Amino acid sequence: MSWSSNGKINSQGTSEYTDTPQVGYGEEESKAQIKEAQAVVKILVDSKVMGEGGFLVTLNGHANPGGEPVENWSLDYIQIQIHMARS
Repeated sequence: MSWSSNGKINSQGTSEYTDTPQVGYGEEESKAQIKEAQAVVKILVDSKVMGEGGFLVTLNGHANPGGEPVENWSLDYIQIQIHMARS
């Protein structure tokens, strides 16, 4: 099911997220996708490919139970947005 996570990463690399995982059906898969998406964000920020400084992060996705397609539901996906925060 659908999930989202919004966060901030300060210039020292400390992150703070507010997660909204799917509750119930698909909850385990949704929480796993959130965890892995946040790990990818850390890799990108730590690489300094976007420079240094603070960042705003928006993550969202859809996790079907077992990662298997369900008729008339969205397929699994993860979307990652990282924006440099203005001072």
